[in-house]
Amino acid sequence: MPDAPNWDDFSALAKVQGIFPVIIDTAVKNAPMPDRERLASFKRTAFSAAMNNEKLLSAQDEVIRWFDEAGISSVILKGTSASVYYPQPETRPLGDIDILVSPEDVQKAAEIIENNGYQKTEIEHGFHIGYRKNKIVLELHYAPTDVPNSKGGMAANAIMDGYLTNTQTKQILGHEFPALSEQNQALCLLMHMERHLLTGGIGLRQLCDWAAFISKTNDAVFENEILPLLSACGMAKFARISMKTCAMYLGIPLNHPELYRDISDEICERFMESIFASGNLGKAAEGNMQSFFIDREATGGETKGKLATLIGKVSAYTRSRYPVTEKHPILLPFFMAYLPLRYKIRSFRGLRPKNKVSEILSNAKENDLLFRELQLYEVKQTKK
Repeated sequence: MPDAPNWDDFSALAKVQGIFPVIIDTAVKNAPMPDRERLASFKRTAFSAAMNNEKLLSAQDEVIRWFDEAGISSVILKGTSASVYYPQPETRPLGDIDILVSPEDVQKAAEIIENNGYQKTEIEHGFHIGYRKNKIVLELHYAPTDVPNSKGGMAANAIMDGYLTNTQTKQILGHEFPALSEQNQALCLLMHMERHLLTGGIGLRQLCDWAAFISKTNDAVFENEILPLLSACGMAKFARISMKTCAMYLGIPLNHPELYRDISDEICERFMESIFASGNLGKAAEGNMQSFFIDREATGGETKGKLATLIGKVSAYTRSRYPVTEKHPILLPFFMAYLPLRYKIRSFRGLRPKNKVSEILSNAKENDLLFRELQLYEVKQTKK
């Protein structure tokens, strides 16, 4: 009989990693039973997560129906499209609804959403619009994510352009929805991890999503169809590191060890340390602005210095956030100076987290080293 875990620490870690409903049943069955009061608390938490999932699934059904009736093609990203690969899909907690439409349909889709009671939020990303209604968060995507301006990034963009024309119907607890093909799902999961690794960090839930997907994916399909697609956009090494990490820490079998001979245990350990340090989507991490100090565009070779990277990224962000600076470049430095002041005001008002510069720089250094080893979006040049 194993020793009884510290159930308070265990449940706190499971919650910050976003996997409590996924693992609590297995944990309770394979360890000495917690006391009655704590077990009742666990059940209430798991039940609450299940009720939230059902609420989101019903809202998702509505949005899909509205779009279908308007002739708008759509596909669900992340969330439920990741859940279907779990042995018990209903246990995977859902946070929001991510739905992709074509850029040509986004204005029409936005009008439909707003006419049905959703209100636009202040979510600031260059590939989706945020909405909220009765605690339901919806992200209307006109692109799955953003990628670096590199050969691998351009290849990923070309693949993402076909997301809406290569879908399959999935079902959870009687709720049907359009999901990505297996090949596109693999790329989408990895790109989602890459983006959050760059910013706040990824947690165990995202690694569990990858483990669940790989466990249900046929070996031949992975080797012959998925791996070549990932190689084309420089995500194959990240996939193999993620798979070996799942094998080392989550018990996923590696059926073809030759695929992982060049992946050291050390890189998997560092990857796992990053996961535990950040929590689910960066909930446990401090200083999640480190992305401004990481040169994501540099694939191979020497990267720019931290100050040059920071200035370049703040400049690019300012131009995208305030298009007037493109037309009148003389305004750019003024808006660049305004950004940190704006952040300071919003953090004082509680609208943004308060970050310490020393923690931001420390996390940025660790993430930068990990990024280089993952070789994200790096595509090997072939000799002519």
